[in-house]
Amino acid sequence: MSRARWMSPLVLLLAALPIMLAAEALPEKAPDGAKVASPAAVAWLKDVATYKRLVTDLAAPAMEGRGPGTIGIDKARDYLVNEFKQLGLAPAFKSANGEASYIQAFEISAGINAKEQQLLVLDKDGKASLTPKAGEHYGARGFSGDGEVTAPAVFVGYGAVDAAQHYDSYASATKDAIKGKVVVAYRFEPTDEKGAPTLIKNGKPGTWGEASNLVNKAKWAAERGAAALIVVNPPSKDEGGRIPSVAETQGSASAIPVIQMSSEVLRHMLRSAGWGDESAAKQLEKDANEGHTKVKDIGDLKLTVKVKMERVKATIHNVAAVLPGSGKLKDEYIVIGGHYDHLGFGGMGSLSRSGKQEIHHGADDNASGTAAVVLTASRLAQQAKSASAPADRKSVLFALFTGEERGLLGSAHMLRKPEELGLKLEQMSVMLNMDMTGRMEGNKLVASGAGSGDRFEPIIQAIAKEINLHVATDTAGMGIGGSDHQSFHAKSIPAVHFFTGIHPDYHKPSDTADKVNSEGGTKVVDLVTGMTLKLWDGSEKIAFQKVRMAHPAAGGPRGSGAYLGIVPNYASLDAETGCAIDGTSAGSPAEAAGLKPDDVIIAWDKTPVKNLRDLTAVIAAAKPGQEVTLKVKRAEKEADIKVKLGTR
Repeated sequence: MSRARWMSPLVLLLAALPIMLAAEALPEKAPDGAKVASPAAVAWLKDVATYKRLVTDLAAPAMEGRGPGTIGIDKARDYLVNEFKQLGLAPAFKSANGEASYIQAFEISAGINAKEQQLLVLDKDGKASLTPKAGEHYGARGFSGDGEVTAPAVFVGYGAVDAAQHYDSYASATKDAIKGKVVVAYRFEPTDEKGAPTLIKNGKPGTWGEASNLVNKAKWAAERGAAALIVVNPPSKDEGGRIPSVAETQGSASAIPVIQMSSEVLRHMLRSAGWGDESAAKQLEKDANEGHTKVKDIGDLKLTVKVKMERVKATIHNVAAVLPGSGKLKDEYIVIGGHYDHLGFGGMGSLSRSGKQEIHHGADDNASGTAAVVLTASRLAQQAKSASAPADRKSVLFALFTGEERGLLGSAHMLRKPEELGLKLEQMSVMLNMDMTGRMEGNKLVASGAGSGDRFEPIIQAIAKEINLHVATDTAGMGIGGSDHQSFHAKSIPAVHFFTGIHPDYHKPSDTADKVNSEGGTKVVDLVTGMTLKLWDGSEKIAFQKVRMAHPAAGGPRGSGAYLGIVPNYASLDAETGCAIDGTSAGSPAEAAGLKPDDVIIAWDKTPVKNLRDLTAVIAAAKPGQEVTLKVKRAEKEADIKVKLGTR
């Protein structure tokens, strides 16, 4: 189809503006000789100002980083509802009693807290010789089990077991040497004099294998009867004593309490036991590196360890509005979306190393994409009123998701509940996702997941050429990029994700509004608006092509680790009844075995699977080529499905 047929006046305007802004012909002569900008350029610059306002407001300190459970995310929700109302868009959701609403509420796990935690060092008479301070000298790990114990402390080197390398920290332990005691172990794993791990072939300093995994260390200790595990940095890797928060260290729950303590506490214990001080700690590390750990009680000391974890729930909200279509196409929908949540004050997902609770403003991630959705809605709402709008045109759903940073929760929930939109999934013809669109450099943009639609590539490139954008697309069948477009892929809906790339401020407090390129963000809006108008009248069809999606639960990094290939339902993160899946990745072992959307994995061989954390843990421990039997609940019936694991 020729370009002239689909290029409406608005698209022609959008296509010309970015070029015009840089052209010498932009200024025009006013009657008095003064230079003025063309009406088109003025309109575009007004959009740039709107984009900047939206990003600045959403990334303001009052929004508290838009983290689940914060007052700030509720402020952002109300702000966005008001924006949609001001544009005259219709509410997207329908409640059970038929009331229309711009918001869709659902409950998620907002993380885990240590409701109670205690560490005491007791002398031989049972009196406290040291009362460390929680958060400063010790802290429960996020995967800790619950429990309370007062028992002798036993040192076990790295507390690591690697049968392939014939390394076993517990090799010297006599029968019941560990049973009922508090195991004290170094973090990390054996290294050589240069700091390179010795249990990994060609290991380099700073790289760690399964022997260093603290969840594994807790498992190994529990299997030998330990009542609790305490980990501490070895002297050569003492990073100043910062104790990671519970939020930073969540994982599959351990069977026993797990605490990390400071080197200061360890030195006190060694002095009290008559072992020495810093020199003793260094010798213990040297012995452990050489595989000569002698498992033994730390003098007559006893430790009191108490941990009680508490899972926190939060109600969060998707925000969505509809621009109704008309004629014979009004029941088909183009979805334009992005997530508006971020990390709040840090914790899970934060890459800040300050150790402080700081607002993670999330200006690029994803106030930028949210602003782009709102600005696109404004443009399309205006175009729908114009005489050039097609008589037969699709409806447009503007969706602002929450819970994306916790695992695409909002988009997955919306697609599991299409009846709350008054829709069926097959009515959604295409999805355009904007996530991190605020750091454009050199007019460059990435369109990932373009392989999910058979016509995405030519449509994107035609419009990009007109507006002077250089768009890199992936058409090799990969759904690259962990963002909400992947939830649509899982439901066989073509979806493409636009973003301007990762940068040093990613997931840090320094991702602030002043660093956002508003002109670049508006160019992304130009592209998405142009695509929408091209698809609006239904003359361009996009057929879904299954893509191979990259999800953490599917296996380890590409080229290593076992690969299952599921698309997990992240609402199962802290479930108790199994790990639900939203689908399978193209060409994956899961697809070949016949796993289907909405299956719930409840066991891996004979190991129960209560949630996504459990499933991730057993996949991490598996090997490529291994055959496992999954117990799956499907439509309330249980079945055993054999899967031969692959590699990514």
